[in-house]
Amino acid sequence: MRTDGRPPVRPRRGSDGGSDAGTESRIRCAATAERDAELLRKVRERRLRAVLSAAAGTRAYRKSAGILRQGAEDAAGHSPWAALDEVPLLGRGRRRPGAADAAVIARPRAAAAERAAIDRRLFDALGLPPSFTCTAVVPWREPPASGPCLYDPRIRRRRLGLREAEAELAAGGRPGDLLVGTPAVCAALRAAGADAALASAWELPRPTRALLGIDHGGPPEAPAELYTVAEMTAPVAVRYPDCRAMHVNADAVHVEVLHPVTRRPVPTGTAGLLALTDLLNTAMPFVRCVVGDVGVLLDAAGPCACGRVTPRLLLLGRAAAPDSVTARLTVDAGPRGVVRHLRHVPDELRDRLPDGGLWLSAAERHPLAVWADRVPITTPPTGALMSEPDVPVRRPVTSIDGRDA
Repeated sequence: MRTDGRPPVRPRRGSDGGSDAGTESRIRCAATAERDAELLRKVRERRLRAVLSAAAGTRAYRKSAGILRQGAEDAAGHSPWAALDEVPLLGRGRRRPGAADAAVIARPRAAAAERAAIDRRLFDALGLPPSFTCTAVVPWREPPASGPCLYDPRIRRRRLGLREAEAELAAGGRPGDLLVGTPAVCAALRAAGADAALASAWELPRPTRALLGIDHGGPPEAPAELYTVAEMTAPVAVRYPDCRAMHVNADAVHVEVLHPVTRRPVPTGTAGLLALTDLLNTAMPFVRCVVGDVGVLLDAAGPCACGRVTPRLLLLGRAAAPDSVTARLTVDAGPRGVVRHLRHVPDELRDRLPDGGLWLSAAERHPLAVWADRVPITTPPTGALMSEPDVPVRRPVTSIDGRDA
């Protein structure tokens, strides 16, 4: 308290509504957590308890309310991870735990602040300044649109079509400091002379398509790669420019890999359906949400060569319903749904398939040859780095769903 009779000096507010000191503390914690295993464990456990407590008050998880409350208790013998394993899966197409369902809406502002700190971790790795323009470039024609980012108003968001971005580049302009698009869009922008950092999202990159026998291989279309899901507050995983692996944002999302038939967890290194738990959003909790994607959590024998201790993820595509009882990896290799069977599974995947095989779709949903000059009647969903509640991203079409929770 001041003794000179003048009013106390209030700390300057940060972009998340908190003080600058609080914002910087979150950014430091996010940057340290991905390289400090003990800090990461504590952060994940604390956030999971908060999410389980919030989920216990929603209609979507009413059958699991007792388990959720028990897991939320910070007491000896009450492990939140053990409780999480007992919560039934929540699949897309079932009831979604909207904010109106929650008995208590807790810390929605804090969730946005933590998301901003996790984003800053990526932006710093890409060498971006505190204020910059992030542009989502979609494969079809679309008039430019812009506005502030929901999670960090210092960042300006733009959205425009590929042809419009190419026209800006041809005129000597700069569409944005960070360009986000599908791998094909990223390749087209680079061919047009884009020198901004590129983050590829929404579709499978060239190395993964080569692994599945769809492409001839080559380097990734962009130096960084994002895996975003509409239901999750933050991107699920990131491949940084200094690493070949995609690292899970484990302080924001918990990733489980499940057997496609039994829906039980598979050993590390085995492919299966991804079930995601948002560790940030207590206002609209998503616990064990099956989003329809297929991936592998790679064996982690110590920290990655890049120094990060977070789990490494190989994303293989979207789940597809089997059209026969034959147990083998099946890849949808064509834009019109032409199915091609891989009788000789690639050696790199042979030991990663679950019992009974795996069915997945890796088709490009919006090939540039079809979409680049098209103006869609209704705007299809698109993936973007700055995925926010009003921007649906990565909505795989799948017939595989989780049990009703």
